[in-house]
Amino acid sequence: NNKAYVVREAGTEEFHILNLSNPTSITQSSQLNLTSTANEVYVSGNYAYIASSDDARELTVINISNPASPSVVGGYNLTGTEDALTITGFGNYVAVGRTNGQVQILNITTPASPQLIGTYSGSGQVNDIDVGMSNTRLFVVGTNPTAEFTVLNISDPTTPVMLGTYNAPGNLNGVKYSATQNAVYVVGSSNSGNFCSLQAE
Repeated sequence: NNKAYVVREAGTEEFHILNLSNPTSITQSSQLNLTSTANEVYVSGNYAYIASSDDARELTVINISNPASPSVVGGYNLTGTEDALTITGFGNYVAVGRTNGQVQILNITTPASPQLIGTYSGSGQVNDIDVGMSNTRLFVVGTNPTAEFTVLNISDPTTPVMLGTYNAPGNLNGVKYSATQNAVYVVGSSNSGNFCSLQAE
């Protein structure tokens, strides 16, 4: 709907809604102060879900039904103080990746009151995640020294199961699944492999 949702490090305002009706002259519809670093945003319907550094609300939920006046309506305090770095969604769920290697899945059927339903505990830091293959796979990248790329089976979101890993040349920072190619594309820090494509199976 000609909108972009932008998050940034802790400062004056960490959440912004931009109007893209005229792409050559972008304007700001609104901004919102969250008091903590907002690392990534996933938008579904009238709500934006934020992966945050807020120790009391690593998942923050914002009502964006009125783009001129967004408001925080809820969230979820994940166990521990590890930051939430990345987020994606599928159906009535969001998945959050954290600095302690955990990927946690929450039910957002009631957006203002998410409920934690599943956890996968890996190693290293989770830098990015993406979902694919008809919402049955979660692709995870990060700093695990022997498994920078991990595939989780999320057919049952309450019990994410590791299916396989790939030892990349260095840390991986971003991941994106292409349904057209049935492939996963990753970017990382290694000079010998900072862009790779992996076949999804």
